[in-house]
Amino acid sequence: MQDGWDGKSLEFTVSSIDKAGNENLHHTVVKDMTVDLTAPDVTITNSPVVENSDGQHVAKVSANEQVTFEIVSGNDNDWFTIDDSGSISVTPAGIAAGVMDAESSNPGGTLEVQVTDLAGNKTVDSVTIEVTDVNEFAPEFTSSLKPVEIPKTVHGATKTGDRIVLDLDARDLDAGDSIVKYRLLTHNDKFEIDPKSGVVTVKEGVELDFESPSWSYDTVGDAKNNGSVYTLTTAENSQEGSVWSEQAFDVTKDFTLTAKMFFGNKDGAD
Repeated sequence: MQDGWDGKSLEFTVSSIDKAGNENLHHTVVKDMTVDLTAPDVTITNSPVVENSDGQHVAKVSANEQVTFEIVSGNDNDWFTIDDSGSISVTPAGIAAGVMDAESSNPGGTLEVQVTDLAGNKTVDSVTIEVTDVNEFAPEFTSSLKPVEIPKTVHGATKTGDRIVLDLDARDLDAGDSIVKYRLLTHNDKFEIDPKSGVVTVKEGVELDFESPSWSYDTVGDAKNNGSVYTLTTAENSQEGSVWSEQAFDVTKDFTLTAKMFFGNKDGAD
């Protein structure tokens, strides 16, 4: 047998001889004797995904050669899937579980993806799916919406604490550390509200008409976050006693919750 090796291919001749001395020569060339021992290079593309989207193509895994893809960790509930191109999507089960909802207990996820080339070399890389919040909820008032009676002691009071008539508290149901700001929409000449705390006070030096047979101030306030508005209305007082006219709340597509807020004395008496 004769052979020649040039580093890339092997050339050899095989001789076979029978008992009668007949010889047969067979010439063989084996090309490309290189053994692939290199694992594929992997690239992850995963920009943050806006919540409530359809969950399609939330991340992309690619390699520098022909490979196959498999999710090997972080997908026990089958909330994600990866196709032959390396595109990761959220399954219907994942959507139902809240994977695409920033306010849920299961937003996004972290997966381990195994990439295998034709020679069997493997690379495992981590893929994080981040779901970003959308401001979709109007603030909610958590404080009581009971009617407010203003005592005469607010007259002449110089301390802010002595002029408080209502303490509002609102929260934003969107994910993250949302800041709620408060403001009064009407009768700002008589009342004021702390934009951070929601405390409503009678302005210093303002005299309210407690002697009128029947009076009230229709003061409308709101809690605001990122353009969302909630307007609070409570009740009114009349000479005959407490008469509370509570109105229905109306939630619109612009996240506005509207009603009226009345401040008044209980019976018009001194």
